[in-house]
Amino acid sequence: MSIKTSALLAALTLGTLMAAPVQASPRPTPAVVEKQHVRTPARTKATIDAARYAKREAQAKKQQNYQGGDVLVIGISAGAAIIALIIVLLLI
Repeated sequence: MSIKTSALLAALTLGTLMAAPVQASPRPTPAVVEKQHVRTPARTKATIDAARYAKREAQAKKQQNYQGGDVLVIGISAGAAIIALIIVLLLI
């Protein structure tokens, strides 16, 4: 940025700040507060789904002991990453 453009930018910035003087009000005006009653929907789709899933979980006792194939998934993913790394290193 050249000196002319930065001087022009500074002059415009100061000019806009000085152009609008701030006037103080003689006394503050009190804020008007209105009470509004907001109606919330009785049951939304999300709450209905959550209640239905909670009911299913309570009924299915066998699912509480379910252990997914997390070791298998992690092992396969790590193996695929290692093979990909070896292939990349061999091609370079």
